[in-house]
Amino acid sequence: MFTINNLESAKSAAKKISNRLERENIKISHSLSLELISAVIGHRNWNITSFELSKKQNLCENLFGNRKKVTEVILENTVQHLSKENSILDNICRLIIKVIPNLLANDIVGVQAITTPIGAVQTLRIGYTKSHKIICKLLEETVETKTKQMSVLFDFKKCKEEEIDVLANEIINQHDQELLWYLHNIADTPSSIYKESEDNHKELVLLINRQANMIGARTRRGVGNWIVVSPTILTFIESSGFLSKTPNERKSKKYVGALSSGIDVYCDPYANDSILVGYNGNTPEDSPVIYSPYLPILPGDQNGLYTQYGFTEIQKSQQFFGDAKDYITSIKIQKF
Repeated sequence: MFTINNLESAKSAAKKISNRLERENIKISHSLSLELISAVIGHRNWNITSFELSKKQNLCENLFGNRKKVTEVILENTVQHLSKENSILDNICRLIIKVIPNLLANDIVGVQAITTPIGAVQTLRIGYTKSHKIICKLLEETVETKTKQMSVLFDFKKCKEEEIDVLANEIINQHDQELLWYLHNIADTPSSIYKESEDNHKELVLLINRQANMIGARTRRGVGNWIVVSPTILTFIESSGFLSKTPNERKSKKYVGALSSGIDVYCDPYANDSILVGYNGNTPEDSPVIYSPYLPILPGDQNGLYTQYGFTEIQKSQQFFGDAKDYITSIKIQKF
């Protein structure tokens, strides 16, 4: 039995096919034999086979957990979609590796990549029966992606590594802003107001902890465990003495540190002077909002870029309690 589990074994199998057909006076090119092997494996063409057997593993070797799982699915989607675009495929894949693991979504909501424009995601729901027995169930929900043009023009055929780095940061910011806009709309009306004080910002941290605990009381899942703040509000929190700035390479680039209560702190340079407070569980299913990327970086006409993704937010029902807005709230900062 011949097993094809890496690029070399695939090439070797293609050569065996070519040699065997030649003995039957059937001559085929080496490229055609590679395409035949791809068809046997179940791939559309050799580009996809080559990617699956070598590039994907190399590109994702430094990723872990759900970040790795999501990035691998997105790379597969991209290769399937751009399999004939050899001149830009490598650069797109390199860009994906720089963008997807560093998105804020990985830290504050559930992330479940989908393989079709309309896909399915799972949400973890909690409830109680009439006899007060707890129900814990994974529900499957349909998510439909939308396509949006990004404010970026870029020629992938003529680009250097440093240019891809700059583009990656811009795409991360645009994706993060879209997510935060969505979450702010869920939070809607601020649940609390903090009157800024010149000399006592400890009260602000106390208010944040109170709102986090109220999330736990409403949802019975857990207290709020993350906040997103502006640079100005971050300065207030820093002066309170309750922020521990500990670098964490497995967090997004907006991660700053954690409060003494364990709440992760993220700084959004574009944020206004309000604080977004929320809860996110330990699994991609245990979150009030699911972000579902399909083709998050898609080249379009005239060097434009598009992104295709969907959002799902949990809804309260007779059996399960907790809307997405029960897990996400905001604090308004009132100037003195």
